[in-house]
Parts: sequence; structure tokens; C-alpha cells
Amino acid sequence: MTLRRGRETGRLRAAAATVRFALAGVLALGASGVGARVALAQDVSRPSLDRRVDLYVDQHQVSGGFGDWKGVGVRLSIPAGTRDTWYAEALQRSAFGDAGTYISLGNQHVWSERWYSYIAVAGGSGDFVLPDLRVDASLSHKWGARQALVTTLGTTLIDAKLGYRDAGAFGALTAYLSPVAVAEVGVRATRSTPGDVDAARGNGALTLGRLGKAVVVLRGSSGREGYQLLGTNAAVRRFTSHEGAVSWRQWLGSGGGLFLQGEHYRNPYYRRTGVTIGVFAHW
Repeated sequence: MTLRRGRETGRLRAAAATVRFALAGVLALGASGVGARVALAQDVSRPSLDRRVDLYVDQHQVSGGFGDWKGVGVRLSIPAGTRDTWYAEALQRSAFGDAGTYISLGNQHVWSERWYSYIAVAGGSGDFVLPDLRVDASLSHKWGARQALVTTLGTTLIDAKLGYRDAGAFGALTAYLSPVAVAEVGVRATRSTPGDVDAARGNGALTLGRLGKAVVVLRGSSGREGYQLLGTNAAVRRFTSHEGAVSWRQWLGSGGGLFLQGEHYRNPYYRRTGVTIGVFAHW
């Protein structure tokens, strides 16, 4: 194996980016699972898939009288040399009667044949839904002669609005089952303040397909959340929630294609069902 495997592992965010980034509003609320990190075989006769731009819109129906969600965004994936890939996103989010803009910038760096890291900084405007600051950092290691197993350890720090904060740690195990199948399981533990509320959440993902042709991602998570802000004077604490999503990314040619995602989230206070549609292009 060479650094190419590290580059392919970097494409985990290309294959599952729709799942991870379309949930930016949810992630900002305090409790989230580890994103599906996947890398599938790429047809080497096609142009590089590392450089990509996505344009997308989403719509979510929310029960309980909390109001529907809407979002429109753009995200970029740009390699820099042989060891770095930069990720950027801008999202305009409306949720729970609040609205704001969420900006994020991340970097994946390949340190060696077996080690790579990821760090991202993000923040949003608005009254309460999007955090003032979010920092994610993780370190991954590839195991075995085939480097088919990847372990990841990381941390997340969130400075939300209205004085709420999260400090969390997560771990994940990714298995490259075949050139067209990748599975991941993970767990996240979070302490939220004020009140020192502890929460833990498990998640799993299965990715099927081939980059440059079609990729399907199945993802689910379940567990406790420390808090969630539903308004400037409304916060719910210490509750259990469940979430599932299916995404499909279809290449229409070597230059790009379409993607579609459906998701459902539920907790004791409301249900949320959403659809994301978008287009993507390589250059």
C-alpha cells in the first residue's frame, strides 16, 4: 500500500458527504453521531474525484408545531498536493423559527502510509440554532497487511448560543469489506453544560457502490442527547432520540451527477422527516 490508500480513505467524505453535511443544522444542536467514513474503489480511467463542488437544497417537515426546516448550501472538496485535502461548506439554514448562515472549513492530512488526521472549524449566525463555534479533530490509523481496518478517535467542542456548551469524544471502526462495500460502527460520549449533562450515542453506516458510478449510504444512530435548543427560551434535556438516513449519489458522466437523501429523526418532543436533493461536479 502507498499514500494512495490514504487518499482513497479521504474520499470517505466524498462518498458520504451528503449524509454528514446535510445534517449540519442537527449537528449544531449538540448531539451527533460519527459521520459515515467510507472509501470505495474508483475507476482510474476517469478524472480525479477528489475535486468536487456540491450544490443542494433540503426541506424537512417537523411535527409538534415547531415549524419546518429549510436549507440551501454549497460545499467544496479540494486536494492540495499529495497529503492534504481541504473541505469547505456554506449553508443557509432555517429551523425552529430561527435562521442563520453556517460556515465550515476542514483539512485532512495524510501523515504516513497508515496515519491520517482531520480537523475542522465551523460557526454560525442566528439566535440559537447554529453554534457560535464548533471544532472537530480526529486521528485515524489503518491496520493489517491490507489496511482494511481503520480505527478513529476524536473530539468535538461546541460553543452554542445562549450559554450552552458541549465537550465530546468519539471512536469508530471502519471495515473495507470489498471494493464496493464499507461498514462502520461508532460511539460518541458528550458532556453538556450548564448542568453537566452526560449523554452517549451509537451509530452505524453501510456504504455500497463504486465512486464514479453510483454510491448508496445507509446510516443510523440512536442514544441519549444532553440538550437541544428549540427557541430562545426553550431547551429540552436528557432525552433519547433515533435517526436514520439513506442517500444515493449517481454519476451521469465523468464530470458529475445528482444526489438524493431521505432521513427521519424522532425524539419525545417532535418528529422530523427530510429530503435533500443536489447536483455535483468534478473539475
